Amino acid sequence: MANNYEAENRFVRNCIKNNNYHITNHAWERMITRKIKLEVVKEVILKGLIVEVDLRNKNPRLVYNLEEYNAVVEVDIPSQCILITAENV
Repeated sequence: MANNYEAENRFVRNCIKNNNYHITNHAWERMITRKIKLEVVKEVILKGLIVEVDLRNKNPRLVYNLEEYNAVVEVDIPSQCILITAENV
């Protein structure tokens, strides 16, 4: 699935590498509740695979998976990528 969204994937990973992202309050709350550190979420995005793409909204949402974690990123080009949430699988 990642090949179909390679441009978005590159954009998201570059945003994470350059610290050009925004984490919503909802995402922070879920990360705190689930005891997931930001470094783990960033690793999921940088090293994980795209397992789902949601095109129902204006901006596509990519779901990354790495081991027991998922991270959902809303792709907002050209402004920034917005981290939506992270969860244990």
